[in-house]
Amino acid sequence: MSLQTQIQTQTQTQTKKPRGRKPKNTTENIHKKLVETVKQNADNDEGSNKTQNEINIDEPEIQIQTFHFGFSEDIADRFTYFATLHRYDDRKSFKESWGKWILEPDVAQAIAQETATLEQQGYQGDILDKMFKSVRYYYRKKPAVPATPKQRKAYVSLSTDILEKIDKHVVDIIVQHTDPETNVCDISPAKAFDEYRKTLVDQTIDVAKYKKTYKNRFFIVSRNIRALYDK
Repeated sequence: MSLQTQIQTQTQTQTKKPRGRKPKNTTENIHKKLVETVKQNADNDEGSNKTQNEINIDEPEIQIQTFHFGFSEDIADRFTYFATLHRYDDRKSFKESWGKWILEPDVAQAIAQETATLEQQGYQGDILDKMFKSVRYYYRKKPAVPATPKQRKAYVSLSTDILEKIDKHVVDIIVQHTDPETNVCDISPAKAFDEYRKTLVDQTIDVAKYKKTYKNRFFIVSRNIRALYDK
């Protein structure tokens, strides 16, 4: 069974109700298949002088790049508090208050912890600048009173056959865009969906609905891949 089929099967078992027996395609089996795949890629690499240790075939972790970095609940609550307190400040006063606030011991500690978390997730930009802009342009403008929820239309789910095809495409494209040298997958859910849309015969589909479903399935598959190594 191919690597794509292994991961796809694991995804399907998580979306179906358990039937009282252990699935054959466990994370251990998928991990074993990943080892075999990396070793095979190394063997097929013509002219490569890399040894087994250098290509690290014992732990071939596929790393899915993160393209959206959110804040933890704790730091989000702190930002909401500050933004509400200074909602009507002009930009200069807002920035001065921000500079003082982030130096408060408990706030500074929370920001340091959040910074470490974002860096660990792979964020490479100016984190403090990201925080300031989020507080200034997002949290400050959030309504103090939650908006009245709109009546939602009846949701019509996609068929099982379509979901299975989406899952297969997600797994295939993750494998295709994973660098065999670094095991890093560099394709975003949005770009992956653009590629999926090219495969559709019927171009009159509800794009928004398909896009949302595709991104959700991409997230599930990515989470399953990461779960292989979070032991």
